[in-house]
Amino acid sequence: MRLAPLAVLLLTVGHAARAGADPLADLKARVAELERVLADLPSALEALHDLDNRLGALEREVDRSAGARAADADVRRALDSLRADLDDVSLRLARAQARQNQHTATTPFSFGYDDGLALHTAIVDVTLNAGVQPRYTGTIRPPPVENGSSFELHHAQLALAASVLEVFGVQALFDFGAQFTDAGGLAMVRTLAAEVRPLGWLTVRGGRLRVPFGRQRVLSELRLTLVDQAIATRALTFGEDQGALVELRFFGDKLIAQAAVTNGASGPSQARNDNLDLAYTARVVAQPLGPLAPVEGDRARTPRPRFAVGASFQYDLSPTDLPPPLDDAAHRGRVDNVELISFGAEAAFKWRGFAFEGEYFLRRERPGFGRPERLFQGGYGQGSAMIWRGLELAARVSYAELPSLRRPPLGVLGDAPANALEAGGGVAWYQWGENLKAQLGYAYRRDTAADPFDRRRHEGHVLDVQVQAGF
Repeated sequence: MRLAPLAVLLLTVGHAARAGADPLADLKARVAELERVLADLPSALEALHDLDNRLGALEREVDRSAGARAADADVRRALDSLRADLDDVSLRLARAQARQNQHTATTPFSFGYDDGLALHTAIVDVTLNAGVQPRYTGTIRPPPVENGSSFELHHAQLALAASVLEVFGVQALFDFGAQFTDAGGLAMVRTLAAEVRPLGWLTVRGGRLRVPFGRQRVLSELRLTLVDQAIATRALTFGEDQGALVELRFFGDKLIAQAAVTNGASGPSQARNDNLDLAYTARVVAQPLGPLAPVEGDRARTPRPRFAVGASFQYDLSPTDLPPPLDDAAHRGRVDNVELISFGAEAAFKWRGFAFEGEYFLRRERPGFGRPERLFQGGYGQGSAMIWRGLELAARVSYAELPSLRRPPLGVLGDAPANALEAGGGVAWYQWGENLKAQLGYAYRRDTAADPFDRRRHEGHVLDVQVQAGF
């Protein structure tokens, strides 16, 4: 690590501040250099502390300077952005230093906070996380439908991850939020799986797990930019299921491939499959400029542009939901299957607090026996920006044609419409990373009734106020 040039340049930063914005560019270059040399942690931390002190001196000097008020405002905004970048680098360096100290300490046991309550020993690592999301939702609907107003505990998650010798592991995620407790059965057990990692690039996992289809669906609900997933994600992707998954990671996670064989159960609370056929899912994601953090938005203000593109595929045979005797067109004494083929495409981009994410989904239902095929599609586009410290603005548009097989009740009137459109946005305020977050969201929703005799206006305005707290 070349710290000598950094020290020489920082000695002149006070005099250069009066000459223009060049010191800011130099300071940002130094921050980028510190990120590239995390391996030399002790000297990097010392240099970071010195940089922090110099930046504080520059901020005080700008506050004392007179004249050129417009220029001072530009410098102040640049300093605020640089301060946020520096805070993020400092946090990452401190975490890396703690991990290094853990491996070099004479004691084989440590307990404390490391992205959660963590227990580290020479053999076993255990991390416990928890998070809650109480929410208020207000809905304005056209007459004669009544307006809605309600409070709910939207998510209440408890997550446990443990590994032995970094080869064998267990993952568990329980969610006691309203939608999962109401569903009953296994719905509250979101993840309960054992895994083995015989090689650094190979992981095999079995149990109850998230089906690897789509980007937004596999992210934690506590790491979303807006208060909920897009309507297209909820209508055309898949939740948790029992089965096995193989994951391959190459080139420092720049290429990720996943393949899963699962029950293909038709409901989230089902303990067993309701037919003899399994679902086959595959997902491939490329991140050429480096891996993206498993979170929406760019609260960390990624210093260099990064993007990801991917595709997902699933093949499944699912029992028809037609009533008897239409459910046995072949007269075989058992319910007919419907062939389901689903495809998804995803893209994400992050840079300096700006993030853009989007997905497209296509599903084909083929019931057979001379019945017509049905195609359903949907997608969403979402953008967000960190505009000042922990303050984030976001907007999203989503549209989905809801599948006819077990059509989900995602309508603004609480029904299961034929299609749905939403457009809206939100504002969020982060504190202590994402451990404390306040969100305000608005969406205009418009649906098309699945029942041709339903003459109600299927539209409305939805306001969500949500607080998130966890560790």
